[in-house]
Amino acid sequence: MKLTCTSLILLSAASSFADADSLSFADTDTFELVQQSSLEQCFPSSIPWVNYKGNDYIFSREQYNSVCVDNKGKQYEWGAIQGVYPSIATKGGGCSNFCVKGYGRAEEKGCSSSQRPNLNKLVGFDYDCDKATCYCLYEKDTLSSKYDKCFDSMDRSNKGSGDIARTTTKQGTTCYSLQIQPSDPQPRTPTRKPTKKPSPTPRGQSICVRSPDYKCYKSGRPQCCSKNNGKDCPKEMTMCDNHPEGMGGWNYCTQSPDYKCYKDGRPSCCAKNSMNCPREQPKCDKKPPQPRSPTRKPTRKPSPTPRGQSICVRSPDYKCYKSGRPQCCSKNNGKDCPKEMTMCDNHPEGMTGWSYCTQAPDFGCYKDGRPSCCAKNSLDCPQKQPKCDKKKSTEELASQRFLRSVN
Repeated sequence: MKLTCTSLILLSAASSFADADSLSFADTDTFELVQQSSLEQCFPSSIPWVNYKGNDYIFSREQYNSVCVDNKGKQYEWGAIQGVYPSIATKGGGCSNFCVKGYGRAEEKGCSSSQRPNLNKLVGFDYDCDKATCYCLYEKDTLSSKYDKCFDSMDRSNKGSGDIARTTTKQGTTCYSLQIQPSDPQPRTPTRKPTKKPSPTPRGQSICVRSPDYKCYKSGRPQCCSKNNGKDCPKEMTMCDNHPEGMGGWNYCTQSPDYKCYKDGRPSCCAKNSMNCPREQPKCDKKPPQPRSPTRKPTRKPSPTPRGQSICVRSPDYKCYKSGRPQCCSKNNGKDCPKEMTMCDNHPEGMTGWSYCTQAPDFGCYKDGRPSCCAKNSLDCPQKQPKCDKKKSTEELASQRFLRSVN
C-alpha cells in the first residue's frame, strides 16, 4: 500500500480519534491538528547518522516546506529514488542511507556502490512526502549519463554549487543539509546560522484565513489556528515556529529575563502560550520611576549594585556563557573563580579571534607577549583585556621626551 503524507494524516487521525464519537474529519480544528503533527512523521528532525567508509554522514532538517539552495539561491542537480515511504528516519533505510550507500533496485540494474557519484559532491537531499521520493542533491557537473542506472530519474539542469546555504519555499517537500565528519572521534552537532526574521504581515480580520506562509509556520499557519477554529488567536501574526533543527534564540520568551524592561522579566504573553506572542518583541511594560516631589530633600544617588559573594550566584547569562555561567563555576563549587566575570565561551563553532589569549603576542605591551592570566587558564581571564604590564625602559622614556622637545 502506498503510504503518502496525505494518507499518513488520515491514518493518524483514524487511530487517534477512533473512540471519540463526537469528533469527525468535518471538525476543521481536529484535521489541522493532525496535519500539523504529521509533519514530524513525514519530515523527522532526527535522522540516524550514516557510517560509511570511516565517515559519519550527518543530515539535518532545515525549514519545513522547502527545497535546498546554495548561497546564490540556485538549486542542485538531483538523482531521484522513488518508493521511500515514511518514516525516513528508519535505521538502515530512508533517504540518508540510499543517497550515501545506494539501494537494491539500483544494484539490480548494475549500479554498485563503487559506481555511484562522488560522495564529496553530495550536499544533502530533498524529500517529497506525497510522492514518497528522495532527491539526492549534488553540486553542478557531478551527474552524467553513466549514472542512469543509479537512480530512477535525474535532473542535471540545476547549477547549485558548494554547501547548502539556505532554502526556498516549496509546499510538501523539506530540505535536509549534509555535514561529513570522521567517524572517530564523534563530532559535535554543527552550530546553525540564524535565519532572517520574516517581515510582518498586515493585520486582517482573522490571521487563519490569510494565504499559508510555509516559510514561517510548519503547517502554513499559526499553531493557534488548529484549535477551536482559530477563535482564540490574537489579531496579529504570531511567532514563527518553522526553524532549523537545533537553532537557538528564535524565541524571545526563552532568552534571559530583562527586569529593567519587563515587570516579570519577559513580555506578559510569554506567561501564557509563547506561540501566541507577536512576531515583533513587545515594548517594555515597566514604567520609569516617577520623579520625587520637589518638597522632599534630594536623596543620595544609589550606589552601584555590590558584587555578589561569587560570580557563580549572579543571574545566568546565556548570551555570554554556554551554561549561563563561567566554566570555573562547574568545578570545586566555584571556589577557584576570580572576583570579576570571566571571558565568554559561547561563540559559533569554528570562530576565531574571540579570545585575546589566542591572538598574536604583543611584547611591546606585555612581558610575556600576552596577559599573565593566559598562561594559566584563559577562560578565567576577565572579559575586558587587561592593561599592559610592561614598563617602558629608560631609553624609551628619554626618546619620548626628546621627540616632545623637538616638536
